[in-house]
Amino acid sequence: MQKLTIRVIAFLEVLIGFTTLSSLITFQVYSVSTKPMNVFIFVLVSSLISIIIGFELMNYKNSARKALLFFSMYIVFTKLLIFANLLQFKGEIITFISGPLKNSTSLLYHSFILLLFNQPKVKEIFKS
Repeated sequence: MQKLTIRVIAFLEVLIGFTTLSSLITFQVYSVSTKPMNVFIFVLVSSLISIIIGFELMNYKNSARKALLFFSMYIVFTKLLIFANLLQFKGEIITFISGPLKNSTSLLYHSFILLLFNQPKVKEIFKS
């Protein structure tokens, strides 16, 4: 069951990365959004990292598990700051999903990842 869950998460990471990358490129080509260069690079690098982590998770690479845990912890922390109104984005990031729904979903997803990928049985899968 854990291996299937890992595969699903790996697929989701690749899907999230490719969707983000495709949107970023489409928005740039059609000038839908003019992102500041630092935001553009951040989104570009984030999408590529997501794709790489997803493919590496499919091969049960422990480095991918650790990287996903690191980024998930960062995202959970960021979402908590957003919910506490200590961090705000002023239109730099464009989404088609409402902010509260996107942030809640992201918080739940990444919290689940933190719980799952820290379990001893899951850690063992990445050692073999």
